[in-house]
Amino acid sequence: MGLPALDTSKAAKGRTLLIFAPKGGVGKSTIAMNLLVAATQHGYKARGVDLDPQRTLSNWDAYRRENPFSKHLTPVEVVPSHINDWRSVWESNADYDISIYDFPPGVEGFQDSIYSLTGRGDYVLIPFGPGHELPHLIPWMKRLLERERKVAFCMTKVINPNYTGARVAKTEAVKHGPCTPVDIPMRDDILRSSQGFSVFDHPKFRGRDEFQILWNHVCQEIRL
Repeated sequence: MGLPALDTSKAAKGRTLLIFAPKGGVGKSTIAMNLLVAATQHGYKARGVDLDPQRTLSNWDAYRRENPFSKHLTPVEVVPSHINDWRSVWESNADYDISIYDFPPGVEGFQDSIYSLTGRGDYVLIPFGPGHELPHLIPWMKRLLERERKVAFCMTKVINPNYTGARVAKTEAVKHGPCTPVDIPMRDDILRSSQGFSVFDHPKFRGRDEFQILWNHVCQEIRL
């Protein structure tokens, strides 16, 4: 079972969560999908903003709508855009309780837009796996902290938190910046996104509790 939901009766408007990493395959879209469903199920007016040219978040939303069980799934809103056109979407943040921005899987050609956008978000999550991504992420964490942005690393795709690789990666991450209070495990139910599912679509889906903790953490950080 998931953790108790937070009280949404005094929700602030226009909050933004940016999910950014300068490389692909670290779980940005997976986090965006699941937190978007969490926000909607908790009663917030939420949207996902898909800045990824691969349209992973938009495709997931399409699969969700076409899923044979779609009538039992919480409907969500996803808006496709381009990272260099982020201002046109940003203007409508105030129409939502929270907008969750899923960034491109790279920074080449987008550095100026990424720098500008990450300087405006309420909270930036930087996902990383227990592999070798951290050297690419640490400079961005440093830049965001220097700009006094609210930011945290979030370790993803953890098969076993006791494995040496996971422990070493987490130890190294906390040397360079804050980390979320929960790591996202590698679970079959989390990987059901190819069918349009989220971990919140069934009470027995594994990974639900971890994402509930992450969602509650995000709410506290952005004062939603």
